[in-house]
Amino acid sequence: MSKQAIEQLSDNQIKQFIKSKPALDTKICDGKYLYLRMRQNNTPYFMFRIRLKTFDGIKNSWVSIGAYPEISLAQARDKARGMRSLVARGINPVDYKSDVAKLGKTFGEIVAIYCDEYFPTLKQSSTRQWQVVMRRAAVLNNVPIEKITELDINELLRIADKAKAKSIAAGLLQRIKAIFKFAKKNGYIQNNPLSDMERGYKVKPRERYLQPQEISQFFNTLFNDHQVLAITKAAIYSLAILLTRKEELLRIKWQDVDLSTGRILIRETKSFANFTIIAPQQIILLWTRLRKLYPNSEYVFSYFKKYYQGKLLNRDLNWIIDKYGTEKFTPHDFRRTGMTLLAEQGQRHDVIDAALGHVIPGVKKHYLKSNLLEERRKLLQNWADYIDSLLKIENKQVGNNWLWFDLAKI
Repeated sequence: MSKQAIEQLSDNQIKQFIKSKPALDTKICDGKYLYLRMRQNNTPYFMFRIRLKTFDGIKNSWVSIGAYPEISLAQARDKARGMRSLVARGINPVDYKSDVAKLGKTFGEIVAIYCDEYFPTLKQSSTRQWQVVMRRAAVLNNVPIEKITELDINELLRIADKAKAKSIAAGLLQRIKAIFKFAKKNGYIQNNPLSDMERGYKVKPRERYLQPQEISQFFNTLFNDHQVLAITKAAIYSLAILLTRKEELLRIKWQDVDLSTGRILIRETKSFANFTIIAPQQIILLWTRLRKLYPNSEYVFSYFKKYYQGKLLNRDLNWIIDKYGTEKFTPHDFRRTGMTLLAEQGQRHDVIDAALGHVIPGVKKHYLKSNLLEERRKLLQNWADYIDSLLKIENKQVGNNWLWFDLAKI
């Protein structure tokens, strides 16, 4: 590779160099490691030669400054001076340039990068929950992350507190702190203003469960209420019997249901993947009617050709509760109701936990490898029969007379 050593260049010398049509990679030196090198298509580029001391000796590398004349000689010299200053301090200009490029990103851009890295390791339910909570921080998406202060985060938390959503506020703070920690670790910010931020949230655990008399009154009123969609009645009753989490039930597809055996596969739960349950006869009867009415639906609980979303079920249940004057409860409270009443009936706690899809605590999880499928089947059937004994309409057990659902109105 040829080299023409010139102490100091001028624009005329550069033009003469280009006019001479030198061979590819021929370079001329402006001094102090700044060169003009001929690249492909007869295009001259300013290049800076990096000579950096390392433990293994002197390492040489090149960094492009830009093409001439888009980058003038004066601009190239100015950039070269900055690089010489970095090299003198033992800093590689290439690494420094990469770090500087990371700065100035908005909060929304950092959130997107964070999600790309961590979401593949999360379950879909965790991802959805993460997104729901972070919507409250969307107001910061266009703000450069280094300009966000603790006061900005406190304002978000204050709004959540005002809405009496302490659990959401606690989750929001946890996730925002994780994002800032990620940004600091990966060089997107130089300082983390939230590293020492603490805010005590004591979220009181829910204790609400339905007494047997409440179950009887609520469902008897519900089944006779012609203003409530039958699909809503079916979803609420299925939650009460199967004791699943709301989204786990509503996302069940017909391809994962075998009505001949009652076997239902829940693809994803909070704790497990591919969780199998054997439905009681009451559920098989109800879902068989649903399937006949809507043979082309993808989901068991279809709502205007889509699955019945949890937020819609929450809305409908709240409207029903207000209408009946019932003490407030949530879809999740059916799980607490089932666990409490089954325990009072003397059922085995390990089977109850397994039926609710709980993780086995302590050392037992390393030794107990059975999924207790048969025990869970018997438990849910006994539970459904017990609920049936409470829900009598015109002296007929609900489990034997699904006409009360008026499925034709779905």
